[in-house]
Amino acid sequence: MALAVVNSSIQSSSASSYTLTFPSGAAAGQLAFVFGGHAYNINTPSGWTALDNTSAAQISGIMVCKILSAGDISTGSVTITTGGSYNGVWAVVLISGASPLTVMSCPLQSSTGATAVGLPATMYPSAAFPALYWEATRGVATCTISIGTQLKAVSATEASGCVNFCTASGRPAFQFSSAGSGYYIGGVALAETPSGGGGGGGGSWTSVG
Repeated sequence: MALAVVNSSIQSSSASSYTLTFPSGAAAGQLAFVFGGHAYNINTPSGWTALDNTSAAQISGIMVCKILSAGDISTGSVTITTGGSYNGVWAVVLISGASPLTVMSCPLQSSTGATAVGLPATMYPSAAFPALYWEATRGVATCTISIGTQLKAVSATEASGCVNFCTASGRPAFQFSSAGSGYYIGGVALAETPSGGGGGGGGSWTSVG
């Protein structure tokens, strides 16, 4: 079965604990991703695979995933906690298709703002794997990503972001309408073979499921 996006959601608010409800269509066996950006350190939720968890000044970031179980569907959400209360932005993306999968994660964080950022060539797939790209900025900004289809976006006080799904190869460029005071961006390539298909330009492959 080809990999496909089932549904997605995004939210931004000020807190130290966030309940992220799974979007409609969630079912056991799907691969769920949570992407986040927050001023404080972010705790990896129990039972989830941490693809990246970067704690830094101005904005910390996280990319985690999990094959959803019947228990997850019954609960209907995942809780994310942080080291303090401030504005944060979060996206949840549900993927259907083959299991197990291998994923290649490519994070990049900066504690100073920018309006245009590109992932280095060593940090994204060189082949046309399905991929999710995420960006978050500490500031009010319209966020866009140059490749793929935008799933969700939000611009809010001190925490803005967007997430795209892409099936074509190429270097993603991340654009912010306002530089803000820091950003966290990243990509996750999805492969249906344990070896990752052999087309990674960099990053590391992780088996999930």
